[in-house]
Amino acid sequence: MSPVALLHHFNPPTQEIVSLTSADPSRLLSSAKRSRLHGIGIGVDRLTSRCGGRKIALNHWKSLWDRADLAGRTIDARRAPETLYDPGTNELKYVHERGSELVPGFTDREEEEELLWEGKRKEKKKGKKQEKGKKNSKIISISTPSLSEPQLNGYLEMVLLLLLIPCVLIPRSCLCSSRPGLTPEELAQIPVGFLSLAQKPEIMDYMVSIRRRIHEYPELGFEEFETSKLVRSELDRMGIQYKHPLAVTGVVGYIGTGKPPFVAIRADMDALAMEENVEWEHKSKVPGKMHACGHDGHVAMLLGAAKLLQGQRDQLQGTVVLVFQPAEEGGAGAKKMIDDGALENVNAIFGLHLSVRFPIGAVATRPGPIMAASGFFEAIISGKGGHAAIPQHTIDPIVAASNVIVSLQHLISREADPLDSQVVTVAKIEGGGSFNVIPDSVTIGGTFRAFSTDSLIQLKRRIEEVITRQASVQRCNATVSFSAKPFYPVTANDKALHEHFKSVAQDMLAPHKVLGMEPLMGSEDFSFYTEVIPGYFYFVGMEDKSLGKMEFGHSPYYRLNEDALPYGTALHAALATRYILENQQKSDAAKGSSHDEL
Repeated sequence: MSPVALLHHFNPPTQEIVSLTSADPSRLLSSAKRSRLHGIGIGVDRLTSRCGGRKIALNHWKSLWDRADLAGRTIDARRAPETLYDPGTNELKYVHERGSELVPGFTDREEEEELLWEGKRKEKKKGKKQEKGKKNSKIISISTPSLSEPQLNGYLEMVLLLLLIPCVLIPRSCLCSSRPGLTPEELAQIPVGFLSLAQKPEIMDYMVSIRRRIHEYPELGFEEFETSKLVRSELDRMGIQYKHPLAVTGVVGYIGTGKPPFVAIRADMDALAMEENVEWEHKSKVPGKMHACGHDGHVAMLLGAAKLLQGQRDQLQGTVVLVFQPAEEGGAGAKKMIDDGALENVNAIFGLHLSVRFPIGAVATRPGPIMAASGFFEAIISGKGGHAAIPQHTIDPIVAASNVIVSLQHLISREADPLDSQVVTVAKIEGGGSFNVIPDSVTIGGTFRAFSTDSLIQLKRRIEEVITRQASVQRCNATVSFSAKPFYPVTANDKALHEHFKSVAQDMLAPHKVLGMEPLMGSEDFSFYTEVIPGYFYFVGMEDKSLGKMEFGHSPYYRLNEDALPYGTALHAALATRYILENQQKSDAAKGSSHDEL
């Protein structure tokens, strides 16, 4: 079979690159100076080519498509005939082993010039262009080795694929501040792009691996030394700068310019003091400790988001602050992080929690109060012990404690406004060690919660009064103490950030996947952040009925659905990126007075 010749010529008057085959020289196979693919311009100028704002260097004697960094992907087209660039003459050179000739280089046009795809012209225009091209251009014939028709088709498909590969990363035009504004379509691409990346096997495997390593070695509040070490090791590998220690084991990382706007995304790291009863390969290896609230997944998602954002660090016109926080479970770690400067310069903060209440692929939240304020109390009720057979010679603290527990419930049913949700729960009672001995004292303890500071203060006052006075009715004495740790405030979502969250989440997941919810009586030390700056807290669903019944948090049978990890990761990254984009102008005035965080 005779060699199939490929003909290429450049037509300056029409600014076209024309490719022909010897079999049918009259047929125009492709014709384009620049093309618009999915709204992303691909152009060839004197030194660089751009795809979505990404430069492709045409190095000296390098193939035009030999190695092109396109949205983080290396395109290798070394099988294709070499297309070389001569910087001395600013021309393209089509080369073959039999010889080479030079053709005129591509003409540089304005970057915003309308890009056209002319591959399917009408037959009449084809003839005119071809005829005009013959008069104004030099045609270079390049012979290739003998190719079968399937091989030739494969070659042409490969070249076409190089032109049609969509950029899965966020277009840089959507991240740079050089443009005065972004269209709704461009903004909507950002969450979708991040979710696509987060679901890639390499990112998913990374997060699962991190989560399982943390799950096997759980650590309690302010003891997360190995978890903190793991976080810092991963940040070092990513090249992310950070501060440590804050609040004993906390870590705060920084991605971006080190300048405003600053937006934080947070994960808690601590485990619970309980034995894991789930039998699986990565069961807790530390007796009496378990990640039963999903914090291992929270850390994995924030590290996953760090990977995605670090890949875009040169385009972030602001700073993303990564907050890895200790001691959420009753330790008020967030307050200590604030005291140590974790929120310095930060304008807003986002936090999340995995939840089996909502289906996987959905999120749930609300504006205003979303989680209650809470406090803890403990009371020692003292009487006089003795033989259980002669109670008349004793002062029974167990009976007194029983009356106290019942009376505390009347604070909710008889004193609290039914429209103002409040809770008092006695969750601990200790007293006695024998069936026939009345003890000298009984200790009770519990928690109280409300959705306003005033209601919480009122509950605190009445709890102390009820315990001491009911104990005295039974001839006992009582001392009441409240936790030395700070009361957790109400977690309240900023209304402006609520609109921001809805926009991002709906673009990513679809409107029907963004669910409303009623406030929860649970509490979160994320509330300390929302007392200082605007904050937003939401739940990422992970219910999957195919996995069977999944227990709520703080259960020894708690299981985490790892398929939910990409959603949290993508939301972290998208919320932060979009916040920076939408708040760049507001931060311009503050740039002169703020310091460089990096």
